[in-house]
Amino acid sequence: MSRLAPVLLCCVLLVAGCAGFTADEPETPGPVSVPEVTVPTPEATPTATDRPRIAAGVTRERVVDPEALVAAHVGTLRNASVLFTYERTVTAGNGTVQRRVIDGRVDRGANATTTWTVTNTSDTAAGTETTTETRSGEDRSFSPSFRDRLRPVLAAVELVRTDNPSGVPLRTTTYFYRADATTATLFGERARNVSVLLEVESSGVVMSYRLRYERVGTGAEVVERLNYGAVWFGSD
Repeated sequence: MSRLAPVLLCCVLLVAGCAGFTADEPETPGPVSVPEVTVPTPEATPTATDRPRIAAGVTRERVVDPEALVAAHVGTLRNASVLFTYERTVTAGNGTVQRRVIDGRVDRGANATTTWTVTNTSDTAAGTETTTETRSGEDRSFSPSFRDRLRPVLAAVELVRTDNPSGVPLRTTTYFYRADATTATLFGERARNVSVLLEVESSGVVMSYRLRYERVGTGAEVVERLNYGAVWFGSD
């Protein structure tokens, strides 16, 4: 028994030493978290944008120079091909109606041509009478720009900016101007209850106007409409 004691003691110490070594072994390190670094991007340099071009003779608020606007309108159409419709209706105090409609086309191609069709409708004692005739650009008294109608209208009233009557949001290249005048002088006639609506493109073309007035002392009502259905450049 005395011989086994030292052997058993050595075994106990050896086992205890092994257990202690195992407990003190360091843990395997896990993944290290690296904080994300955000590199600031340089701010983009703002690019200057040009303001939309606007026609001569007008501002965004009003027509300031009718003569300059008419000159721009005529000058632009001189080099353009166009489709247009003009209509003038006069309703007399007794209810009879006279209407004149002009539909035309201008081609600025190699063989420049201008053609238009005139339709006149009148109430007569026998009923409604209509005449139609087609003319060509050989008649130099006719101007597809209708400058002789447009100039008196613009000079007679003060036009200020208005919204598109169709309710469509305004495009940056189109401006509408409206005037309502109690009295004015139009085409040598004294007029009252004058109403004008003008549509102006940045190129200077008056794409449309609508005019309505009453002739003082006659009871007659006059309505004029001018529309350019298309304006294009080149021979196509």
